[in-house]
Amino acid sequence: METPIITATGYEETVGKRLQQLAKEKDFDSLGNVLNKVHVPEGFKLAIHAVSEQEECGMGAESYTMLVAPDGETISDKDKEFWKMLKVEDSPEGAWQVYLLHNLWHYLPMFWHAFYEERHYVYSIDQLKMTLRYQPHFGDEVVPAFDVDQFEIHPVINRVGNIWHVGAHFWSDFEGLVYEELKISLSGKVHIYSRPASRKILHHYDCGICF
Repeated sequence: METPIITATGYEETVGKRLQQLAKEKDFDSLGNVLNKVHVPEGFKLAIHAVSEQEECGMGAESYTMLVAPDGETISDKDKEFWKMLKVEDSPEGAWQVYLLHNLWHYLPMFWHAFYEERHYVYSIDQLKMTLRYQPHFGDEVVPAFDVDQFEIHPVINRVGNIWHVGAHFWSDFEGLVYEELKISLSGKVHIYSRPASRKILHHYDCGICF
């Protein structure tokens, strides 16, 4: 049975922006407080490995989310075991938080070639306008103007059977304005399907920079 599409309730934008602020301030200890529908095994901690310039090896480097075990060992979110260990509320809020956690690395510290994957997530028209106007960009100091108001910018959450379809928009200096939707299962272990359910470039832009 299909759950009605949930859009722009305000909750999604609030949590999304809070994570963006956390990343900007490097307040990584607050990650678990923001993602309160995501639960880790007892004794473990959800943390961020914020990459440093010293780790850059000539091809680039990116940060990542990880689970820290009681003995100090870590499991990266690039490892499928990371997601299997999480317990997440099977709800629109839980699905949205998994989507955010999965994409968090796109706006954490990164270097060199990793910048091809940098994303500025936007959850409203106003936030898109602010991003285009004030966010530092590669190439052009200011992105050439286009009709922003033609787009509907808001998160989308829809349940089809046992699968959540969760989507959001982001700005990339190497692609433009993009909408990407993922399929997420929260029945039992967390599973994120590797292929996006939907991916659309709504306004193409390429800054022209090659690293």
